[in-house]
Amino acid sequence: RTFEADRNRSGVYLQDQRQNWYYARFNGPCWDVDFAVRIGFKTFGGSSTLSRGDTIYAGKEVCEIVDLVRSGPPPAKPKKARKSS
Repeated sequence: RTFEADRNRSGVYLQDQRQNWYYARFNGPCWDVDFAVRIGFKTFGGSSTLSRGDTIYAGKEVCEIVDLVRSGPPPAKPKKARKSS
């Protein structure tokens, strides 16, 4: 349904159609995921479900999933400081 990258490029929060959240951890930094408007998935073994060893495509980068666990929603983004006039 939707996704949100974590801020340290080591994983991504994914929400399914039932509005459950999952966290997919990558095997290394995935630099493009923070800027991706959309992501793609490649599953192996003919499965339609995402699991360990599958990949996420973010921009031109391919990021391998090493762990996928159910989680809460992503942490709230810090609010920007307001400039005083």
